[in-house]
Order: sequence, then structure tokens, then C-alpha cells
Amino acid sequence: DQSACYMRFMYSDDMGKTWNRCDDVEILGDNTEYFLSYTDPVRVSSYDGEGEGVDYVVPAGAQYDDLGRFCCRVLYTCDAGLSWYMSESRLMMEGEGIHSMEGGRSEATVMEIPGQPGKMILYVRCQYDSSNTFARACSDDYGKTWYGVEMCDVYTPNTQPIMITYGEDVLLFWGG
Repeated sequence: DQSACYMRFMYSDDMGKTWNRCDDVEILGDNTEYFLSYTDPVRVSSYDGEGEGVDYVVPAGAQYDDLGRFCCRVLYTCDAGLSWYMSESRLMMEGEGIHSMEGGRSEATVMEIPGQPGKMILYVRCQYDSSNTFARACSDDYGKTWYGVEMCDVYTPNTQPIMITYGEDVLLFWGG
């Protein structure tokens, strides 16, 4: 029997005393086994709480085959988090070097580039043979689509990145 795959969001408007469930994320046409996320949604500059503009984005890892390999997906909401949609892009690696359980791309961090509305950057952990850097991708439409997925020159010992703003600077953290 195949298991069901649901991505669910919960929210609290009273500092965690009570929780409310948002609509489930609809997963269409995917051979996805499960999703996981290790990060908070990021509020973007087009936030209005309703309408067509994107309000929040959040990256998630998705197991996409029976071998346990992962790709990165980005989810977004246009109604302050009540309903969520899957980005059109699957950030993944094909081919050689993905031999282990949990191989591929997962555990990402995403940020809207300060001063550039709609332009986003994502760094993601890569777990495959001889990998020692993060992969990076960009979006020009608040995370609905992604391009330029490539390995970058930021060394990492197979760990999750975290990106924050600090004043006017963007800082990228990771463990080691």
C-alpha cells in the first residue's frame, strides 16, 4: 500500500497557546513520498494578506523516488498562510553520484534580496558523492519559479544553511 502525502501548515495568533490548521497543500502530478521543512516561512515585500501577491515563501525537501532521494521545492501563499501552493520548479540533481538514502538537495534557506522586490535567492544542502558546497538558485517572481540551479563556491560539510539580514548585510550561516 502507498502512504498518503500531505503537507500541512498550522498557525497560532496567541503565541502558541492555540493552533489553527490551514488548508492542506495540494500536491499534483508528483511521485512524492513525503515533504519536510526545517525553516520558517519568509514574509516578502509584496505581502498584503489577500489578493494575488505572494505573502510568504518556505522551502521544503521532497522525497521524489523509491530510492529515498530528495529535491527541493518552494511553497508560497497569497492569503497570509491560509492556503499554500507549490512552486513550478523542482530543484534537483540528476545522474551520477546520488547513491544513498536522502541523497540530493534538501534543507534549504531562502530570502528576498534586500532592496530588490520579488528577487529571491535560495541556498540548499547537497548530499551526494564528493559534494562539498551548497547549491544556489534564484527567482524573479517571489518564488513561483526558480532558475540557475548550480553548485556555488560556498564550502559546506553537508549541513543546512540559514540566511538572515543583519542591518544592510545578508549573512549565511551553517554548522560544521
